[in-house]
Parts: sequence; structure tokens; C-alpha cells
Amino acid sequence: MIPTRRLALLAVVSAVVAAALPFQFPWGILLINVPLIMLALADRSSAPDPAGIVVDRTAPSTLTLGARGEVHWIVHNPLKRSLHVDVSDTLVDSLQPSKRQFSLRIAGGQSGAEAASIEPLRRGRFELDEITVRTYGVLGLVARQRDIHGDNVCHTLRVMPPFRAKQEAELRIRNARIVEVGVRSARGRGGGTEFEQLREYTQDDEFRRIDWAATARSTRPIVRTYRAERNQNVALMV
Repeated sequence: MIPTRRLALLAVVSAVVAAALPFQFPWGILLINVPLIMLALADRSSAPDPAGIVVDRTAPSTLTLGARGEVHWIVHNPLKRSLHVDVSDTLVDSLQPSKRQFSLRIAGGQSGAEAASIEPLRRGRFELDEITVRTYGVLGLVARQRDIHGDNVCHTLRVMPPFRAKQEAELRIRNARIVEVGVRSARGRGGGTEFEQLREYTQDDEFRRIDWAATARSTRPIVRTYRAERNQNVALMV
């Protein structure tokens, strides 16, 4: 049983009233606090068991560093009356979740949804396992809390490094297709073996492309660029 702020406020008011009653200690306190305790116990019995609340969590299976994803929660109310529920997720700080906790009021037999964005700061494997659910009684004086596990909430999120080489390869393939249909003529650079030119190093260049001899001569980082090979259509006329 978890007392709420409403119960604490009611206890303070009861203590003030007990101090004003013309009864000797401790009869005034007992006269006020015993009914308050009974009321809290009754409210606790009206709070539904958190284990009976169904929570579904969906999350992406893979993300790359710098990419943004979303985590979605769906809370199902199996009761016939409305439900006040708090949900707390165990998302780690490196995922940078926009929220971890939320409250919902769900009508009987209905479902409520909530979502949060994540943007990982480091790569690795993250196990999204337990979710904490807290339910409240009708009067909101006490709450019941439990950690929920299961297939509905357990997920594995893998954060991978950004694949810049993949983007470069897709760009070369797209340029090659444009050349093939004759839209424009272009020279693809980067992944081939035919030497193209020497130029100054930029932030997006790979370290293995640095020409150290040319760098030593110019005192500035110099990289080699290569022309990508592509198949040529040869027509033979006899």
C-alpha cells in the first residue's frame, strides 16, 4: 500500500482538527486517525491489482546513432469502471527518452496510449524489460504498485554506428543508373580502383584514402580519389 499526497493532506487536516477537540491525549488523535486508517484500507481494497493491467510496449529493433525512434505504450483497462494508472518505464539515459513516466485515466473496457521519442547517444544492445504500473483506489488515498514483465513489454534494441559507406554506395548505384539511361554523363568517385586525382582532405573522407607522401610534401592532409568502374556497352557492327 502506497499513501498518496491526498492521504497526507487529509492526515494533516485531521491532526489540526484533533488538536482543537476538547479531548485529552490520545483520545482526540484516536478519534480522528482510526476512521482515517479505516478509510485508507477501504480505498486500498478498491484499487485494482496492477498485475491485471495489460500494458503493450512497441519499440524499434534497430537504430543508428543520430537517428530518432519512438517507443509506444498501450494500456488496457479490463475493468468496468474508469481507471487511474501511472506507468513508469526503465529506459536508460543514453537513449535520451523524451519521457519515462506518464499518467492515464482510462474508461472502463477501453485503452489508452502514450508515446515517447528516443535518440541514442551510444551504440550497443539495450534490453527493454520491466515496466512499473501503479493503480489508485476510488478515493485516490492509496495506490498499489507492481513491476510487470512478459513478452508484451520485453524488447531488444540494437543501436548501430551510422553506415556512411552504405549511403555512398547507394549514391553511386543511383548515379550509374542515371548514366545508363542516358539522362546525363557523370563520373563516379570513391569506391573504384582507377586513380582520379589528389585533393585536400575533408571531414567526410576515410582515413585509409590519405596519401601520406603527398601530405608530407604539402603539409596539409591530402587524399586520393578513385574513379568507380562501370560496365560499358560495346556494339560490334559486321
